[in-house]
Amino acid sequence: MNRFLILILFLFFIQVTGCIETIDFDTNRTGNQLVVDGGVIDRPGPYELRLSLTSEETNVPEALSGAQVTIVDGDGNREEYIESEPGLYLLHGNTVRGVRGQSYHIEIRLFDGSFYRSVPETIPTAIGRDSSYFEVGTIEEQSASGRMIERPAVLIFTDTELPDQNKPVWLRWRVENVYSFREGLSPVGLEPRTCYVAGHVEPQRITLFHNSDLNTGEITGRLMAMKQVIMHEFFIRHYFNVIQFSITEQRHRYLEKVEEMINRTGTIFDTPPATIRGNVYNMEDEDEMVLGYFEAAAVDTSRTFTVRGDFDFYIPNPCGSSSSNTPQNACRNCINIPNSTRERPFYFGQP
Repeated sequence: MNRFLILILFLFFIQVTGCIETIDFDTNRTGNQLVVDGGVIDRPGPYELRLSLTSEETNVPEALSGAQVTIVDGDGNREEYIESEPGLYLLHGNTVRGVRGQSYHIEIRLFDGSFYRSVPETIPTAIGRDSSYFEVGTIEEQSASGRMIERPAVLIFTDTELPDQNKPVWLRWRVENVYSFREGLSPVGLEPRTCYVAGHVEPQRITLFHNSDLNTGEITGRLMAMKQVIMHEFFIRHYFNVIQFSITEQRHRYLEKVEEMINRTGTIFDTPPATIRGNVYNMEDEDEMVLGYFEAAAVDTSRTFTVRGDFDFYIPNPCGSSSSNTPQNACRNCINIPNSTRERPFYFGQP
């Protein structure tokens, strides 16, 4: 399988029509193809959009700076994105906000004059209601010697109450995790400081649903993600945020094709991997292949969390004398842990 194409598609998930039905087969690495990843949701901004260009030399797209990006809603209101870092554009939502039932598209002008537009997407009005929970189990991983080893893990499940069965609904889910880490060393007279470390659980997993697949009004016991227990991450509280996206039919079909491509296995005689066209196109050249998708979605979040008492095995204090494999220097300054912050999420309560 073409690992370059798969990596591009993975990047779409670690972040948030006419032409979407087309699949062009291409096993050659192609440079300077525009990659668009972003969207608008029914929550206050800012909303993120990432732009990059594929490269013939490397597997990682190169950030695209200097573009002029505008979002336009169905009433004709317009607002400019602001580039906050190379390739990352932010929309603050001062004029254009995500509202259920409203449609949106983006316009992109590059430094060479190329002009792109996305097919309009409408934020759905219906969304399910999730209730998430966890079970302690195991996952298998392959050792350096090739032997399969069982590791303790947290398995995240969700029950979903669906909206009116007379209306179609297309859903996808993503699981984020946030754990707290308390420093073990602090100046005399001061309490140890706490950091909160965020991440994505199984970002390569694509979890989709369409209610034509079900005759009842609920989904029960659906596995959303599995997270291996890394001791220092589970000593205090470890939250799992299950984010449900109510998406358009076109977005759902696009993700089904992506999922099929990622999971495809077989022999050298199978169909080559596909470069999947999204919903962004070049206004002057509609034959140009543009990768990615601009999404409009309604969003809901459910949460569950673990504490060390939930496990039937000992979890040591990561900053205690008996601990090992604690991130370097984290017990003195937990900001050294990647993706950490001292700003406490509202759902954590007091540390």
